[in-house]
Amino acid sequence: MNRTYNLRVWTRYLEPPERVWQSKIDPDRLAAEFEPYAAMTVTDDHRIAMARAFGSVGNRVRLDLRVGPLGFSWPMELELIEPGMAYADTSENRLFSEWHHEHRIHPASDGCLYVDEVRFVPALPGCRRWARMTERLFQHRHRRTARWMTVELGCVGVSALRVV
Repeated sequence: MNRTYNLRVWTRYLEPPERVWQSKIDPDRLAAEFEPYAAMTVTDDHRIAMARAFGSVGNRVRLDLRVGPLGFSWPMELELIEPGMAYADTSENRLFSEWHHEHRIHPASDGCLYVDEVRFVPALPGCRRWARMTERLFQHRHRRTARWMTVELGCVGVSALRVV
């Protein structure tokens, strides 16, 4: 039986929380954060569904993303938790038998803290290796975002991975 992991990755942005939020709900920006390792195909249907998901609290929208060069399916459900502050995506797929990912923004006087909090169970053997790869992918994601947003040096992609 594979273990449950909790991964927390954060970056301190010297940007208004509203700008970070807009970046984190933009499907094209989100896809760009994972390139080149997990290239996602984003369609107009995805853009419409995501806009609907972020329309009001409690809206749940199902999406089916295509990931990687072989285009494997990543079904996901999006839910807005708090407008401008938090949303979650959940999934069960080939790589993870359980996946719950919260995206949170914590405002500060000179910017904000953005936190990815992911609870997951790898579906494949070698769960520790998959957990470490997931951590590295999220660190990569944060470094990619730092290319187009102002960040506090030393506070990009800081992570903690633990077994629950």
